[in-house]
Amino acid sequence: MNILKPLILILFFGLTLPVWAQTTRLPQTETPPVIPEWPLPVFDKREFNVIEFGAEPNNQQKFMTALNGAIDECHQAGGGRVRIPKGIWLSGPIHLKSNVNLHLDEGAEVRFSQ
Repeated sequence: MNILKPLILILFFGLTLPVWAQTTRLPQTETPPVIPEWPLPVFDKREFNVIEFGAEPNNQQKFMTALNGAIDECHQAGGGRVRIPKGIWLSGPIHLKSNVNLHLDEGAEVRFSQ
């Protein structure tokens, strides 16, 4: 009698569990969810090179002054590209503004510090 009770439970759950599992499945959707595509930003063709604003490689003070000047002028002109040419540029925090595309040439490296 002691072995009969566990045997009945095993039979009961063994027979009803597959039926229960089939009735509790979430409904399957035919199509995958639609993920919206975001349009790429479009910037004006104007270019503002930080060299023209007095930037010098390895000189954080001059680079930050030049970069902020280029970002401000680009923003005031309605947008465009602020270009950082090849070299090592020492920088603090950079605060971008609307319609400003910050572009680093190949070989340009901006090193941040506090």
